[in-house]
Amino acid sequence: MHVLLQFIFDADTLRDTVREPWMDLYDYSYIDDKIIGGIEKNLPNVSDILRIVEKKATGKVTSALSQSAMTQSDAVSDTQSQKTLGQTAASAGYDLLSTDVTTKKVTEMRPFNLTKPRPKVIPEPEALPREHKANPVPKNLFKKSVIDIEKDKEERRKAKTEAIRKEYEENP
Repeated sequence: MHVLLQFIFDADTLRDTVREPWMDLYDYSYIDDKIIGGIEKNLPNVSDILRIVEKKATGKVTSALSQSAMTQSDAVSDTQSQKTLGQTAASAGYDLLSTDVTTKKVTEMRPFNLTKPRPKVIPEPEALPREHKANPVPKNLFKKSVIDIEKDKEERRKAKTEAIRKEYEENP
């Protein structure tokens, strides 16, 4: 995190390394005025946080970026700068005196305030018509009796047998 913040808030490095690729996508005046100019304008406000993060990461403040942002460093004594650092750190939620990470406030779990969904209304199923249409009775059903059917069957059998017999007699 410390290295990233050093890179982001170093305007000279941004001008040297990323200004050219940014100019392919954005207007040069937007990059110079809004992005890099905004970083230079807000550097004094962020320098305290940069020093805190650097002290947490390395144990000492040696970065030229965080030291160059300090104004009137010769006039301010060490105790006053430590007091300012302590106030900035306290407002950011850090404790400069201890290096433990466990001193941070623990997140309290709270249930979500969600509305309960209404039960879905299931529509009643449509009643299907239960009409059965029967096929009409064949007209020839009652015309033939069982004896007539047996006679027809016997005639077909005899005709088939005769046809096979003739076939064998013609081709010896």
